[in-house]
Amino acid sequence: MPSWKSRAFATAIGAVLVAGASLPAASASGPREGSAPTRAACDAFADYFQVEYLIAFASAFAGFGDKKKAEDTAAEIRDTLHLILSPKLEQITRTLADGTNPVLRKLFVRQARGFARGVGLLERVGLTKAQIQKLSELDLKPETDIQQVVGDVNLDKGELERAVKEFASSTKSIDLNQATSRQRRAFAAAGTACGVFPLGVDCVNVVTTDEAAGVLGVPVTVKDEDGTCTYTGPADKTQDASELAVDIYESSLAFDRLTESAQSQSQNVPGVGDAAIALEGFNAFSSTKTCGRTLIAKQRERTVVVAVCTGDNPPSTEALAVLATNVLARSVEG
Repeated sequence: MPSWKSRAFATAIGAVLVAGASLPAASASGPREGSAPTRAACDAFADYFQVEYLIAFASAFAGFGDKKKAEDTAAEIRDTLHLILSPKLEQITRTLADGTNPVLRKLFVRQARGFARGVGLLERVGLTKAQIQKLSELDLKPETDIQQVVGDVNLDKGELERAVKEFASSTKSIDLNQATSRQRRAFAAAGTACGVFPLGVDCVNVVTTDEAAGVLGVPVTVKDEDGTCTYTGPADKTQDASELAVDIYESSLAFDRLTESAQSQSQNVPGVGDAAIALEGFNAFSSTKTCGRTLIAKQRERTVVVAVCTGDNPPSTEALAVLATNVLARSVEG
């Protein structure tokens, strides 16, 4: 299965997170700018990322064919989904304005006002208070069909199109790329502190090339992709290249968030950190695939994700456990 997550990720967060992920504030030893986010703000930050990821995923499929037409279609999809999800996004951004670094307050207040305007437009085209409340309480998951959410709203198509066009005229107020460089640093630091973004680390010290080659069974190339350390074998004509991905988060909140929706399909793995689970499929921050197996573990305030895809022969849980134990030891000591 092709990986869509990298593409959607870049669309969702634009230059702010891509640039911010490599800034000192997002590294393991870098300084923190301001106070730590509250737990409510961290929950809101995770929701914010999830909403933007789902919107980007939905609009990414418009990027085929004529470039100008594809860009216009993608923009219309983003504007429509931002409008429909304005009730939820207004709540999220107001929580972030109050609970994150004061440097970010102006950014999130501006966004909250933009989404409040979206709520007003939804009311004007016929949504009831009850419908708006339901939209504000949506529990969005990676598997959520965002187009189904739009269909459930059941608005007059013409009225919705007019509202989307009116909302689009003020999308600059909700554009994350309007952030200042200082806000970008604070945004990256908040996302890292909340366990939403992985740490910026030296990948060759996280897992050695010999270790990665031992797991994949082939020589590897090391690369940092959106904060994920990836170790990739040579491509094969008949299948995707074997791949190992490692994410390190500096918060145990990441473990709670990443394992919450996987409990029914997961396997507890004793003896790895304070807690660990294994699940089918390749689930890293930078990409998601149906092949392979993933192990998620935590120790104190560290969370580690180890995902491996080796074609038709998935790695054993025991092999992932050894690798995760080593990564935890190095990251906690570091």
